[in-house]
Formats: sequence, structure tokens, C-alpha cells
Amino acid sequence: MPHLSPGETPHQSENSRIAPAENQPGSTSPDTTTPAEFETLSPQEKLFAARLVELDLKRQRLLKAQQLQDRMRLLVFALATVLIVSGFGFIIYSTSVDYRHSTHAFATVQAQWTQNVVNTAQARSQGTANAINTVQANINATATAQDENQAQATTTIEDMTATATALEGILTDATKKNPDLNDSLSDRTGDGKWDIGGNSTTGCAFTSSGYHAFVAKRGYIQPCLSQAKTYADAVYSAQVTINTGNADHAGLLFRVDSTGNQYYFFSIGMDGTYSLDLYQESGQGQNLLNGRSSDITQGLGQSNQLVVLAQGTTFYLFANDTFLGGARDSTLKSGRLGVAVAQSGIPIDASFSNVKVWKL
Repeated sequence: MPHLSPGETPHQSENSRIAPAENQPGSTSPDTTTPAEFETLSPQEKLFAARLVELDLKRQRLLKAQQLQDRMRLLVFALATVLIVSGFGFIIYSTSVDYRHSTHAFATVQAQWTQNVVNTAQARSQGTANAINTVQANINATATAQDENQAQATTTIEDMTATATALEGILTDATKKNPDLNDSLSDRTGDGKWDIGGNSTTGCAFTSSGYHAFVAKRGYIQPCLSQAKTYADAVYSAQVTINTGNADHAGLLFRVDSTGNQYYFFSIGMDGTYSLDLYQESGQGQNLLNGRSSDITQGLGQSNQLVVLAQGTTFYLFANDTFLGGARDSTLKSGRLGVAVAQSGIPIDASFSNVKVWKL
């Protein structure tokens, strides 16, 4: 047998070597050779063709296996990616839920935290979870439906306008005397012995601009109390300035009981609304009087002088020397004084100054 060069069969010339079909367009692949053509081949050529067919089949099987393996790898990778993303999603969701629960719990404690200092630096926690949504709804409804200076009360005093002159006379006579309590609220060295404490978002504090009450939690009241004296029948006056907030209220507390959880709250809003509410142990407010008055200076940073005249079961409210209205209630007979802010929109800060109290 003549010597064969690599890739050459006995009947192949230099220009007729068999090449794989993919390298010779138009050529016939060994596995597509017809029977007639196959019979014309020599034994060596048949053996070589059969070997090529076997190799091609192996190549196709390997290719299919490789493709299957690639698909499996892609599927495994996709599944792993889904599981990883889902796992991270679960971790993120769980962390967010836990974080929200933690911040909710912290915010609740924070909003309820009033530190009342009684002649020491020891603070005691006092709950202020007093929902004001009902009260605010009453204020908004009244402010929309009523004309200025008209007040609706649970128990309204008849003919308040007719008695305004007489009440102003009583107020004038009462305030001619030296006040029983006179505190500028410039610092805690004054006669009031006011609460201080809290944190950056909720509490009571003295600053260069006066005595501040502030709260961040929506739907909560932050009371800041005077620990000096208790009063029954008295005239209570103070300057009130709302520094931040929108639909929020700030004002005076009177007849605060020994627990600090029951009191009357006379408050005004920066929109000219006013309200008198009774808060009891349940934390729910009972509205006694609300309305709107042009005599209340509106806007942030505006100072208003509020006065409440408490005589027996009757309460008369004034703003900037103008009579607003009155109501009756017999729940609380006497108690301490204080100031407070009620948050019903955004965090509120109010400052208070020039507290004066005259006994009747």
C-alpha cells in the first residue's frame, strides 16, 4: 500500500481530500452518504467514512450534552439568583418590619414621655397618650360651619355676649391685685417650678426664647406642668406663641389633678380656632367649647395672650383681652396649672411666657 499522508485515502489526490461538511459548503456529510455512493467506496474508505460518522455522532451527542449542561447551569444559576434575591428580600422585609415596629414602639413611648421634675433632677414618666382627633374634628367642623366669634359647647352658657361686659369687669377687678403667681418663664428659677425634661422631639425645656413645649407624635398632647401650687377659682394668664406646626394647638392647662392625667385644656390654633377640652384618665378628650375668632392673631411666630377665668363650675375664655365664650363642667374642682401643645398635623413647638395667676 502506498504511503498515505495525513488525512489522505488511497484514491485521494492532493486536491480531493475529504473535509468536514462545515468547512466545505455544498459537500455531503458522511452521515448523509447514500447507499449507492457508499457501495462504490473501497473498504478503507468505508472504514474511514464509518469512523467519520461515528465521530460526528459523538460530536453531536457531546454538543447536545454540553447544551443541556449549559441550560442546567443557567437554570441552577437562575434558581439560585431567585432564592438569593428572595432571601435578601425576606431579610430586608423582616428588618423593615422589625424596624418599623421598633420605631413605632419607641415613638409611642417617646410621645408619651413627659418628665416632670419636682424639686430634683429625678424625672418621672407621665403618659400623654391623649387622642385629639375627635376634638380636632369638632374644631374643624365648627370653624367651617360657624361665623366668627360663635361658640358651640356641650353645656353652653346662655347669652354670653350680653354678659361679656360684666365678665370683663370681673377680670379687671381680679387683675388689679398682685398676682399670686408671677413667672416670666425665662428660666426655672421662677415661682412656677416648671417641668423640664424629654428629648430632642418631645418634652419641656427652657431656652433663650422662653419656656417650650414640643411633641412630634401625631395625635398626642405634651403637657408641661407647674409644680408650685394648686388653684380652684382663679384667673390664669399667659403669652402663647406657636413656632412650628400647622393644624396644631397650644395653650393653657388648669385644674390638673395629682396624677397629671386629668385636666382642662384651653388652646388656640394658628388659624384662629380655639377649644376648651376636658381630658380624663381614659386619655380621650371631651370638647366643652370650640370656635374661631379674628381676635386671635393668626400665623406662626405670633404671640397671643390667653386668659381663663375659672369660677366654680363655670369657665370663661379670653384671647387678647377679648371674650371668646364660656362653658360649664363640674368634673374637676381644683388642681395645678400648666401649658401644653397638641400635635394633629406636623411636629409642633410652642413657647410660653409671662404667666400670672390671681386667686378669686
